[in-house]
Order: sequence, then C-alpha cells, then structure tokens
Amino acid sequence: MMATHAAELGRPVLVIVDADPGAREQTMSALVRRFGPDYQVLPAGTAQDGLDALRRLADRRGEVALVAADLRLPDIGGVEFLQRARALHPGASRVLLLAMDRYHTRVPFTELTTLQRATALGLIDFAVVKGWVTPEEWLYPQVQEALTAWTLAHRPTHVVYQIVGEQWAPRSHELRDMLARNGVPFEFYAADSAEGQQLIREHGIDVRRRPEWTSVAPLPRPVTKPPKPPR
Repeated sequence: MMATHAAELGRPVLVIVDADPGAREQTMSALVRRFGPDYQVLPAGTAQDGLDALRRLADRRGEVALVAADLRLPDIGGVEFLQRARALHPGASRVLLLAMDRYHTRVPFTELTTLQRATALGLIDFAVVKGWVTPEEWLYPQVQEALTAWTLAHRPTHVVYQIVGEQWAPRSHELRDMLARNGVPFEFYAADSAEGQQLIREHGIDVRRRPEWTSVAPLPRPVTKPPKPPR
C-alpha cells in the first residue's frame, strides 16, 4: 500500500530494507524527519518484501531515488539485494547499512573486507553505519549528496531563457557566455536542430530578420550614444 501511495503522490521513494525492527525504525524516522516533505520513505523487513515493493513501483513508473539495505539480511545478503534493486531502478543510489562494532568507527573493522570488495566492484555507492548518535553527522550528509545528484540527473532544471542560434556564430557565443558568467539559467538549441525548429515555429520567429542568430527570449540590446561632434 505504501508503494502504491508513493507512486500516486509522484514523490520519489527512499526504500529501507532491514530485518532489525529497531534499526529499521531509527533509519526510517531519521529520513522522514529530514527528507519527508520531498520523499516518501518505504520500509521493508525482508529482502523479498523490498524487491516486491520495488517491482510494484517499477510497474507503476514510480521513481526510486535511493535504496538502502542492511548487509546481513536473513534471506539474501544486502549486497546481492542492491544488485537486484539496480536492475529494477538503475538510477537509484545504493546504500549498504552496516552494524556498528565495538570500536564505534565509521567503517566497522569486521566488515572492512566486504565493504572494500563491494566498493571496488561498483556494487554499492556508499555505506552508512547504523546505531549513530546524531544523524546530522553520520547519515544526512551522504544521503543529501546522493539525493542532490539524483535530482540533478532526473529532475528538470529551472530555465530563464531559451536561445536558438547558429552553433558557432560570434553573437550566439557572446550571448551564451554573458548569461553563463552572470549565472543566468538558459538552454541553447542549434537553429537546425529539431528542438530549435520547434521553438522557432512556436514563437513565430522570422529567422530572416536575424541571419546570424535567433533568440526566443533575447536580452535587450544596450543603448549606445552617438559620438560627440568635434569642437
């Protein structure tokens, strides 16, 4: 039901798979508190339940931004689970959850070999140790970085200007360079591209008036004063 609800809401999903109810609740609560307004957090107690939820989301075209799984799942290992999750949702970040050992380090020495192998083979994106004291230090920074990367890759960016012009024309380059230097978001389309031709038609632009370049939303030209007559 939660997977269906998340897909219907249109919010990206964070899937947490952990057989330990206490650890699962702690991770879920921390993620809901920090990312709940923008993401739906979906917990599962077994790998099978997690895979079933991921399949339902894939069938409904639901977006999964992150999948986290405990290394020691009872049915299949966490690394194998993340491999199967990647097949269903290739764009989701894969997070391996590790139990904290007696040394209370960010990387448990007892799991160091497994973690190094999974990282070297590209089977996970990063790992997080469970049992933290403050999620602001141990959990949120890595998750925020992963979600930012996912958003940049899967969400449309804010655009102020759409520019159509000749790829190598001096005026076209000048305009793009000016916008980039001033941090103004824009999109550029070559005049002979399908997107460029569509914008020209939609905005009724007469390209014959500007043979060198055409802008759908051109910036105003600077006003130049005529030179003063000699005395």
